[in-house]
Amino acid sequence: MSGDFAPIAAPPGEDLAGLGEVVRSFPAILETLRRSYAELEERAARVENELYHANRELARRVAELDVLKRHLEAVLESLPCGVVVRDGAGRVVRANGTALAILGVPADELIGRSDPAALRNVRSDGQERELHQDDGRRLVVAASCSRVRLANGRAEGSVEILDDRTERTALIEKLHAADKMAALGTMAGGIAHEIRNPLSAVRGFAGLLRESAGLSEQARRWTSLIVAGVDEADEIIQNMLSFGSPERLRLAPVDGTALLAEAVRLAVGEEGRTPAGTELTLNVQAAAPVFAGDQIKLRQAIRNLVANAATAQPDGGRIDVDLRLSGGDIVVTVSDAGPGIPAGERHRVLDPFYTTHADGTGLGLALVATIARLHGGDVEVSPRPSALGGAEIRLHIPYQPAVAPAPTTDSPNH
Repeated sequence: MSGDFAPIAAPPGEDLAGLGEVVRSFPAILETLRRSYAELEERAARVENELYHANRELARRVAELDVLKRHLEAVLESLPCGVVVRDGAGRVVRANGTALAILGVPADELIGRSDPAALRNVRSDGQERELHQDDGRRLVVAASCSRVRLANGRAEGSVEILDDRTERTALIEKLHAADKMAALGTMAGGIAHEIRNPLSAVRGFAGLLRESAGLSEQARRWTSLIVAGVDEADEIIQNMLSFGSPERLRLAPVDGTALLAEAVRLAVGEEGRTPAGTELTLNVQAAAPVFAGDQIKLRQAIRNLVANAATAQPDGGRIDVDLRLSGGDIVVTVSDAGPGIPAGERHRVLDPFYTTHADGTGLGLALVATIARLHGGDVEVSPRPSALGGAEIRLHIPYQPAVAPAPTTDSPNH
């Protein structure tokens, strides 16, 4: 049997009839296709127009959201308080620049961390606390925390607010210091006359006794000690008067070299010794033009700074005293090789009556600050150790050019 199959032929009449029917329906099919295509084109145009307007609206809303986002970011960065945002898991997701400045850390030490080291000492209870940064700065910060709640009331994360109250605290401290000075001035003015009269009598009679004939050497030493004690008491009274009721400045041309030489001589004597009698190494430099200032008061201030540096080194050491013109200020820097000033005490050493020395009065550095303020300047206690390893204190006063030639002779002792 063969594998090929012969086609079955259709009757000729039926083929012609079917073909004719197809040909006759072809225009109707074409018209239907044309109408369908036109409808599709119209619908595509409508969809394209709708998409165009929808895209424009979407782009407008995205632009509005972008503007709003940047505005909110600018507002967040402009806030004077620090803001730290946490998510629901407690991880930090945002911190503004103020928060980073208060905490003294870069953003990568906060973002994404649930327990960053910089926030471990921050308690969100609204109480003021001190934060000591690595560079020695002391900040007074009050922190508070609020939960972030969604529209449905569910809590989702939190916001911590860090309020830097350092400046306000400093102003309050200055106000208290002013009150202390006013009270001290009133007290000093009242007691100075009452105390100085008997002190003068004691000093006078002790001096007469010391010069009397036939006095034993031991008694002569005792009378010398009496005179020295009276002089020391009188100096304390004078410091109290100067601190509590400072006089007006008597501006005159000041030569830096002569000023430092006289101040150092008065502080540690000609031979440069500690209060205990141990020898000091002194390095005194002055590199500034003649300037206008109250020479007596400036000499007293520098003398107190040098004496304070000497007291900090009872076993001897080195003191560097430098005077120069820097940034529009006359800057006097006194550095020592002593133990330095602990971070917790730096902001207090200029307070009246605060002292770390058993025999100190707490008026020396406070008087330096008063003299600086009279000149329109200030005193800066460096947060870092000096180049010698100890404390470094800088006296700043605005530079004023001298209006007359500097005196050629040393100023009288005060």
